[in-house]
Amino acid sequence: MADLRKLFAEVGHTGVRTYLNSGNLVFDAPRARTADLARVLEERVRREFAVQTRMLVLSGDRVRRIAAGLPAEWERNTEWSCNVLYLFPEYASARALTRFGADTAREDARYCAGAILHRVGRANVGRSALYRLDSGLSSAVTIRTSRTARKLAELVVENG
Repeated sequence: MADLRKLFAEVGHTGVRTYLNSGNLVFDAPRARTADLARVLEERVRREFAVQTRMLVLSGDRVRRIAAGLPAEWERNTEWSCNVLYLFPEYASARALTRFGADTAREDARYCAGAILHRVGRANVGRSALYRLDSGLSSAVTIRTSRTARKLAELVVENG
């Protein structure tokens, strides 16, 4: 993560902070489109670390809106699994919720600002839509726990 922070700083980002060893970074970027930032960062990571990966870059406002969309009682615990499926641009619309295909009898799924908010009881996790993602959607999401989503929003606020 230290090397990743350094790489982000080298391409002109300031206030670069990481959260755990999860690949989540919060930073201040020069005014640019998030898709352009993602392409630059993907190329640098490929060259520096020999890793081909997609990067999802979200504005601070979007990170905050997604976290704010999580109902307060949605906490990952012994009873519930609560996650945020951050959608890559090609799927970042409410149509992704239909494609996700949650079984409303077992799970709750909501679309919010480019993400699917998902909660399922622990007894049904293995039968949930999260474990039945089709190949197109599974390659166009990055999943974080509700706790991580909230923490990232806090870091965005702290970064100013």
